Amino acid sequence: MEKGRSIFVTAISGSSEGESIRRFQELAASLGKKVHHYALGERIEEIARRKNITLNRAKVLNSPPDKIKLLRYAAIAEAHSEAEVFRKHGHTVIFDAHVSFYHRHAFNDGIDPDDIKRLSPDVFVNFIDGVESTARTMRRPGRIRQWQHDFFPKDRPRWYPIEKILDWQSVEVTMTRWAAGFLGKPFYVLPTKASPTVLYRFLYEPWRVTCYFGMPLTFLHGKKHVAARKRIDALKGWLENYVTVIDPRYVEPMSQEHLRNVFYPMYDQIPRRDLWWLIPPCNVMVAYYPTRGIASEGMSHERREFHETCKDVFTHYPGDSVSPFFTFWTDEEIFRDEKVFKREFLRWLGCAYLRKVDRANRFYKKSKI
Repeated sequence: MEKGRSIFVTAISGSSEGESIRRFQELAASLGKKVHHYALGERIEEIARRKNITLNRAKVLNSPPDKIKLLRYAAIAEAHSEAEVFRKHGHTVIFDAHVSFYHRHAFNDGIDPDDIKRLSPDVFVNFIDGVESTARTMRRPGRIRQWQHDFFPKDRPRWYPIEKILDWQSVEVTMTRWAAGFLGKPFYVLPTKASPTVLYRFLYEPWRVTCYFGMPLTFLHGKKHVAARKRIDALKGWLENYVTVIDPRYVEPMSQEHLRNVFYPMYDQIPRRDLWWLIPPCNVMVAYYPTRGIASEGMSHERREFHETCKDVFTHYPGDSVSPFFTFWTDEEIFRDEKVFKREFLRWLGCAYLRKVDRANRFYKKSKI
């Protein structure tokens, strides 16, 4: 029997990655896969209770570093030993931890390199959530005490927590990517609101093409553009029949207040997230303009990123004329007709690939998914 896969999941506090893992477990179980989740923070608390060691979750970061290091070492040793038994039977295991913390206005490591090396995961995944959703979760009763001093001090401006959460998110992504690169393993950044199908396909259907789905966002707000947004959703649904879709809308878009008041920490994070976190594992981009006359500075840069990293870009634009700068960042045809676009995209995927898709879809249907 083939040994089961091991995944190392990271996220900052408040990201709701546990809910994403739960939804993934449910999907995997419905398709006959067994997945075991080890939340290393919870295992540390469990060992502390077992050994009558005082550990207050709300103030755990006040503990001496050596105390936390020893408890973490014990938790990882115990979880790894259990997980290896499951892996021998072909089960998938998920280790869930922080690789960094922000405490007393300084960043600290959340795990030792030796511990990651011992776990030797096959895949690294960092989950991110929208910054305001993360802030709301951190403010919940029972959690606010842990983060009040560093993220929500009363003497700071209202934007202060947003900036600090974005900083921590960047450090967590960077350290997870570094660990994956050190071990030569795949690394993905996934929004917590993404469909569990995305992670399922990354793990169990690695043959699938990964497609970044770009669309205008900033200027498609309001009732005026309801039909355009519906066309975007319809095309995404069609693409998901064939490829793994990465949709930037999985991370909450900026509100009208954000658009009226430029806040640079948030504005700077969005291009970084899309261009350097979500796009790298993608094989192809579909740039979809649902209607003529809608500009998208973000899509222009995303198309250029794919072009300059030697990847393919399929652009649908229904306008009669386009700028030379619009056509420059793609070697492929600019499609005016959506039916032609779909036909050529399937041609690009190829007959052998589509046969694999058909077999997978029959399996899903048999499993009543």
